[in-house]
Amino acid sequence: AFALLAAACGDDDDASSAAEDDTPADADTESGLTVTAVDIGTGTVTITNNGAADADLAGHQLCNRPTYVPLPGATLAPGESIDVSLEGLSADGGEVGLYTSGNFGSSDDLISYVTWGSGGGRLSVAESGGTWSGEPIAGPGDTLTLDGEPGSAAGWTG
Repeated sequence: AFALLAAACGDDDDASSAAEDDTPADADTESGLTVTAVDIGTGTVTITNNGAADADLAGHQLCNRPTYVPLPGATLAPGESIDVSLEGLSADGGEVGLYTSGNFGSSDDLISYVTWGSGGGRLSVAESGGTWSGEPIAGPGDTLTLDGEPGSAAGWTG
C-alpha cells in the first residue's frame, strides 16, 4: 500500500474545460477507480479499482478543499485498493473528491465523491456532474465505507 501526505494548496481552480461526453460523472468507466472508504480518524482515504482492467493512478488527484494530493504513478489491478493520507479530514464536515486531473472546478474530471456533515467546497461541482446527489452523510463516525452505489449518502455507512 502507498501512503501520501497532502499539504494545503490553496483554492486555485483550473479554468480549463474538459471535452464533453456522455459518460456518467460518478463512474470512471475507463479505470473503475472509486473512493470506497474514508477514515476520518486517521486521515486515510481508500481508492479501489472496481473496473475489469488495470487502472493507472498517474495524473489523478484527491481533493478535500483546500487540500489536494496527487496520486502516485502506480497501477491498480482489478479489485486492488490503495490507501492515501489526506490532511484536513474532520467529522464535523468535509469531502473527498477523486479527479482525473488537477482541474478541480470541472465536473467532467470528478470521477468519485463523498461528502459528510456540513459538506464540502466541491459539492456543487459533484452535483452538477451527477457524481453526488442529495444531502451529505449525516452524523458520520470516524470511518465511512461505501457499501452500496456511490453518489449519495444512501450508499455509505459510517
